[in-house]
Amino acid sequence: MRYEYDDLYRLISEEVVGGDTTTYTYDDVGNRLSKTVNGTITNTYTYDDNDLLKVEIAGGDTIEYKYDKNGNLTERKENDVVTATYVWDDQNRMVQAQTDAGTVTYKYDDDNIRVSETVGGTTKSYVLDKNRPYAQVLAEYEDGNLDASYTYGLDLIEQERDGNESYYSVDGLGSTRGLTDENGTVTDTYTYDAYGEGVSEVGDTENDYRFAGEQFDGTLGQYYLRQRYYDPSSGRFTRRDTYEGNNLDPVSLHKYIYANADPVNGIDPSGFATLAEINASSSISEQLDAVNTASVTTTTQTVSTNLLKSGALAPETIQAMVSKGLLTRSSPAVQKVIQATIQASDDVLIRAWTNGAKGAQQHFFQRMISQPSRFVEVARRLGQPAFKYSAEGFKKFTTLAQELAKTPVGRSSFGQVFRKNGTTFVRTKIVNGNSTLLGHLDEGVQIVTKGGKLKTFRDASGQVLKSL
Repeated sequence: MRYEYDDLYRLISEEVVGGDTTTYTYDDVGNRLSKTVNGTITNTYTYDDNDLLKVEIAGGDTIEYKYDKNGNLTERKENDVVTATYVWDDQNRMVQAQTDAGTVTYKYDDDNIRVSETVGGTTKSYVLDKNRPYAQVLAEYEDGNLDASYTYGLDLIEQERDGNESYYSVDGLGSTRGLTDENGTVTDTYTYDAYGEGVSEVGDTENDYRFAGEQFDGTLGQYYLRQRYYDPSSGRFTRRDTYEGNNLDPVSLHKYIYANADPVNGIDPSGFATLAEINASSSISEQLDAVNTASVTTTTQTVSTNLLKSGALAPETIQAMVSKGLLTRSSPAVQKVIQATIQASDDVLIRAWTNGAKGAQQHFFQRMISQPSRFVEVARRLGQPAFKYSAEGFKKFTTLAQELAKTPVGRSSFGQVFRKNGTTFVRTKIVNGNSTLLGHLDEGVQIVTKGGKLKTFRDASGQVLKSL
C-alpha cells in the first residue's frame, strides 16, 4: 500500500500495489469533492453552506440526502426513489431506520450506548463492558437466548457462535483481515479501502466486527461508533458533531468527516474524537529501535515535521526521540508538537463535556486542581453557558484557579480548604440552599453562588480570603 497526503495531512491517494489506485479531492474545509479510481471519476459530491452532503453522483446514479434542523440525516433518495429513512430522538440518537435491508429500531442506555436493536420482530440485546476505554459488547442475546459471546485482551480476540469459535486476525489499525477456526484454518478474509468501505469478502462466518475493529450494522450499511454512526462509502458521519474543534488543526473543525480525512493514521472509536496513530502497524518503541541513528543527518526541524506527518503527537514519543539524540527538547519544532499534544488533550475533554460523556465533568474539575493554568484555557473554550453565571463572573472565575494557590490551608465557610500538588483549593457543597457551580455535581472543586453571583471565600475565623 502507498498513501499520499496534502498539506493538511488529508488522504489524497491510496495505491494498492498490483491493484487499484484511488484518489480524493477536497474543498477548503475538508468536504470530499470527488473520488477517482484508476483515473476514472466514480463519485462527485455537492454540499450546502453548512457542509451537509446534499447530492452525490455515483456511477451515473443521483443520490440526494435530507436532514433535520439539527443536522441529522433523515432521508436518502436514489434516482428520485427513497431508499432509506432515519428517525432521531430529542437527544439526536438514531432510534429507527428503514432501508432496503429492512426496518430496525434501537434503544440506548443513559450513557448513549446502544443496548438493543430490533429487526423483523427479532430483538438483539447487548451485554456491555463499560470498564474498557470504550464500551465493548461481551455477549449478544436474541429474544433472550445467547447468540454470541466475545473474548477481549487488549483488543477483540475471539467470538463464539453456536459452539463455533472464530479468532480475529487484525492489521495495525485494528481492522479485521481474517478469521480462523479453533484449528487455525483461515475461514474468512476481508479487504477494505482506506475509509473502511468493503472491497472484498471471502467466507460466510457471521461477523459484525470489521473496519478498525468496530461493529458494522448490516441493516444500515454503517459502523456504530458509540456516539455516532459512520458511513464508510462517503467517509462521513450521519449526525452533526457538537464539538467546536481545535483551531490549531483546521480539519478538526469539520462536523461530519471521519478521522480528520486521514483514516490511515486515525480512528474514532468514540464517534467524536479522532485518535492519531504513528504508523499503526507497529509500536512506537519498535519504530524508534528501527531508526539507524548513525544515518540520521537531517535537521531537527525535518525530523519533527516527519513525526508530525506520521500522526505521533504523544509527549512520550517526543521524549523517546530526544533520548536517542534525534531531537532537542528546546527546539521550536518539539515545543510546537508538545503544545499541539496539550491542545489535543484539551479537545478530547471539551468534546466529551459537550457530548455529555459520563465522567467528563469530574475530570474537568480534577484538571482544575492539578493543572490550573491549563484549566483556565479549557474553561474559556467551554464558554459561559457551561457555568451558568454572568460574563463578568466567568472572567473572574477563570483567574480563581491560579489565585487560590495563595489561600491558607484550613476550614472555610463553604467547605474544606485543601492542598494538592502544591496548589490550594476549596471543596464545597450546597450550603444553606445556595446553588453551586454546576450544582448537580456532588464532588469536585465548586464555587458557591448566591443570586447568580459568586460569593467570597472565608476561613474559619471569617476572614475574607478571596472576594469576587
